[in-house]
Amino acid sequence: MLPSPYLSRLLDLFDPAIKPKLEEQLDPIPAPDRVLSAADARVRAMSLALDGRPEFYRGVCEDREMARAAGNCLSAIDMNVSRFHTPGFTNYEGRLENPRNIELLGQHFSDEHEFSATQLEAYALCPFRFLLSQVLGLEPPAAPDIEIDFGRRGSLVHEVLADLHRTLFEARETAGGSRDVPRGEDVATRFQTLLQEKLHRQVAASQVHEALHRIEQRLLEEWGLAYGRQWDEFVAGLPRDAPALPTRFEVPFGAGPQGPGRAPLESKPLVFGQGREAVRVGGRIDRIDVGRDVDGTVFTVIDYKTGRSARTKHDTPQSGRLLQLALYTLAVVRLDIVGRDARPWQMGYWHIRETGFASETKSRSRAAGPLPPIEKAVWESLVATLDDLIPRLARGIRSGQFPVYNADPDCTAGCPYNTICRVAQVRALPEQLGKLWKP
Repeated sequence: MLPSPYLSRLLDLFDPAIKPKLEEQLDPIPAPDRVLSAADARVRAMSLALDGRPEFYRGVCEDREMARAAGNCLSAIDMNVSRFHTPGFTNYEGRLENPRNIELLGQHFSDEHEFSATQLEAYALCPFRFLLSQVLGLEPPAAPDIEIDFGRRGSLVHEVLADLHRTLFEARETAGGSRDVPRGEDVATRFQTLLQEKLHRQVAASQVHEALHRIEQRLLEEWGLAYGRQWDEFVAGLPRDAPALPTRFEVPFGAGPQGPGRAPLESKPLVFGQGREAVRVGGRIDRIDVGRDVDGTVFTVIDYKTGRSARTKHDTPQSGRLLQLALYTLAVVRLDIVGRDARPWQMGYWHIRETGFASETKSRSRAAGPLPPIEKAVWESLVATLDDLIPRLARGIRSGQFPVYNADPDCTAGCPYNTICRVAQVRALPEQLGKLWKP
């Protein structure tokens, strides 16, 4: 026995009858005369089996008390062979094979199921994480603490911006369809007024929450000032003759939820494919700016972002990890949301706390003048990508393909499932095993 409190107590009780003798052995395989427990028997039997002598391990498996643990060891061997020696992803790496499981997936994500852009992006980003969160419903426990509700903050800012531009649009309509563009200073003032009205309706639960409420109000008022400056920069990049200005707000398509003050629900989802292979996509578009040029109606789709942008080089529409704006723009075109034959002029995210509007198809320096429209060839290529990619993503989900794969080598840094994900082990395997996945 190695030195321990238990051994020390035995020596105190039986000294000098017991004479300790230290026998050090670094080899984990016990000698034949040192097999003193069931664990020792399994270890030695497995060692002999790996050397081509399985008789001892067979005896361990036939022993009533050791059979279950011995069977588990054999299952572990099967798992290791599949994970570390079998080409391609296996059922131990997120590839479901049980026919009943595939059937249930097909029922849940059937041709009647309506995907969101976020769901499709999440699957393309990390199929295994999609399995854990969207299929199995496993969510890391939230620590009980007083902190900022970032989701509520984002919803509040979206509501303020929708009401802000809705009132400005209604004012233009009342003035006979005037296309006068409001100044950034007026936009910032209106933002802060609406913000105060909405925040005053919220009742603080305690003095701590009241203090957080005041801090939140001060922060969002600064965002309002920043938004006014961003608005002026955005307007400077619009065409001079007939700019596309905010016209539609919080526009849903598909079976998305409705809410007070929101636009009527668009009944049709965006559909890819036909029959049982059809893929329905729904969502809610933060803002659609509408204008006209010599060829007819043009529009810009804008999605507000209140968090910091953390995009990698892998986040592209072609990879499936950046689909939202392209899907929303295509929905406006195919569902005639702003009229038949309307053409996309631009699409982009509006980063409230950073740089304002950023086009997803063009980059523009401050001295480069107005932002040009989306090139026809670029838009047609993007549509072709969506028509091919969306059905493939849905097919992978419905067939149980959730491999442990992420193209971002730093994906585990902020992932809540990093304690149960084994993507690092997959990446350490040789390329010849083909543990790669493309949506």
